[in-house]
Order: sequence, then C-alpha cells, then structure tokens
Amino acid sequence: MQKMIKEKGITLIALIVTIVVLLILAGVSISLLTGENGIIGHAKKAKFITEIEEIQEKINLKELEEEDVKFGTVNGILGKASSYNEKLVVENGKLAYNPEKITEEEKKWLEEIGIVAKSNYYLIMMENTKAKYTGQTNIGTIEEFKNLVNSGNFNYDIAYIIENITIQEENWTPIGNTEGNKFTKTLEGNNYIIKGLKIDRASDNQGLFGYNAGNIKDIIIENANIKGKNYVGGLVGREQGGTIENIEISEGTITGNYCVGGIIGRGENTTIDHCSNNGVIIGNGNDVADVNGMYHAEVGGIAGGVNPGKIKNCHNHNTVKSTRGICIGGITGSAYNKSLIYECYNEGTIGALQKDIQEQNIGGICGDIRK
Repeated sequence: MQKMIKEKGITLIALIVTIVVLLILAGVSISLLTGENGIIGHAKKAKFITEIEEIQEKINLKELEEEDVKFGTVNGILGKASSYNEKLVVENGKLAYNPEKITEEEKKWLEEIGIVAKSNYYLIMMENTKAKYTGQTNIGTIEEFKNLVNSGNFNYDIAYIIENITIQEENWTPIGNTEGNKFTKTLEGNNYIIKGLKIDRASDNQGLFGYNAGNIKDIIIENANIKGKNYVGGLVGREQGGTIENIEISEGTITGNYCVGGIIGRGENTTIDHCSNNGVIIGNGNDVADVNGMYHAEVGGIAGGVNPGKIKNCHNHNTVKSTRGICIGGITGSAYNKSLIYECYNEGTIGALQKDIQEQNIGGICGDIRK
C-alpha cells in the first residue's frame, strides 16, 4: 500500500514537471507561471476565495435554520475543525479576518470579496442571556452599555444588539447624557425591538440617546412614552453630526416644548435615512417669544428641526401638533441652512391643538424651510 502511495506521489510530481516543461516549451515564461499575476498565483487565489465563500455559505444556511451563528469562531459555528479558524472569525453573521493571522496577500484577496477586519465590538443583550457568554467582558445589558458611554469608558468600535430588549429602568436616563459624553461610535440594532422606553423629566436632550455624533441604525422602538423640555426625540434628543438609518418609532407619545420629533429633536450636520414614525408628537412651544412675539415649537414627525441636515426616504404616519408655537411639519418642523428633504411623505394630521393659538408655518412635510 505504501509503495502504491509513493508511486502515485512520484507520478503526480512527474505530471506537474511535465506540464511546466511543456508550457515553457510553448513559450510561457517562468514569471507568467509563478509571478504575482501568474497562472499558479491565480489558481492559488481562486482556491482560497472559493474555500472562504463556502464557509460563508455554510454560515448563511445555519442562520436560515435559525441557529445562533452571529458571533464566534469558525470552528465553533461550523461544529468542526477548519484550517481558517485562526484567520477568520464570525462577526454579526459575517466572516471577518484577524489581521494578526493573515498575510498581506490574503488580506488583499479577502477585501476584494468584501470581508473586512474584525472590529472591537460590544454585545447588548438581556440579563438572563449573559450566562451564554460566560467569561466575556464585551457584553452587557442596555443599562450597562449606557453606563459605559455616560462615564466615558465605552472603548469599543461598535455595539450590536443581539435580541429584543426590554428596558428595566423606570425613568430612563439617556445614553450620552452630556455633550462631553456624547455617543460617537456605531450601534447596529439588527432590527430588534426596544420596549419599555419611558422618560418623564423636565430637562433638555431627552430620548433613548441624549447626544449623538455616531451612527445608529436598524432599531424598532416600540411604544415609547417620552416627556421632556427642549430637544426631545424618540431616538435622539440632540443629534450632532451623526447618521441615523432605518429607525422605526412604533406607537407611543413624545412630548416637549421646543424641537420635538419622532426620531430626533434637533439635528446639526446630520443625515436621517429610511426612518418612520408612528407615534403622536406634541410640542408646547418654547418659554420665550422671539422679537416678533412668536413662540417657536419646531415639531415634526421625523425631526423637530435640522440646521443643517439631510432627511431622505422617511415617512410619518401619526399626528404632529402643538399647543402653542410655530413651525410644525409632517417630516420636520424646520429645515435651515441649505438642508435637504427628499423622497419623504406624511400621512398624519398636522396642526395646532386649539384654533385660537398661533397657527403659522405649518406644512405637510416641513413647517419652515430657509436657506
């Protein structure tokens, strides 16, 4: 048997040598065979990419079967040993590479097919789920996540919500509760639901987040009941240069005085994309009139106001109203300083609660828009 294996090995080597000799005789240079863009190099790359894509396909199939394959090692998720276990990890259901374990050549090939370096991530979950991640320090409840951000100790690139969340805190203190501790990283909600968001506080900058300058996406906030003063939103009170994407406010009531919106209270240099509001939005107007004797409310289904900002592909489906004050809109109460609003629509009722108060600057999309 050993003799047969030996003979087969010799035969294979002889075949390879013969092919190489024939190619050379045919005028194919050694560099064309073995160079960076040579035939052998292309074959090596094709084999590598095929094996990586097969691993990702197996992960995708397991996810379709509703297995927990979002985070972990390749071996752990596939349930068997893989030669790529040290080179690759699974992050949020997708392969990511370990920069310390791959060659520059492999890095180039991986990035060509959209696989990026693994990130320094944090997982947000319910308390009773933490037992599945015994020994890991990069996990916590949404309350623990908030405490890290608000203490200035959130040292991760991205946070992932990995299941539906019910907030336990009775009167929620926003994430990024001061401008100095604003959220500046990325939160990926994975389209999970956050329930139990309740705020009743006569303070500015109220919402799930108080101040945000990061990227927040793919979250459904169900039945939010928020009452604040100025800059009040279902997701963010004061948005400062971040990006908001694919957020849904599903029912609830959001109330404040000035700059009140379903998604954000006020946005500065912000982009809001593919967001929707189904909650009732109520503004009471600010405390002091302007030089013309007008009280400003700036109330909108998506944003209270943007200055400047970009709102696209967003829609409002519920009532937006004010007890006193101007600038009320189905999408945003105000849009200043070359702000853009496009591909948005409103299906809610827009207006004032009483007919004997100011009813100026009211619009189905925007209450007041200026250069």
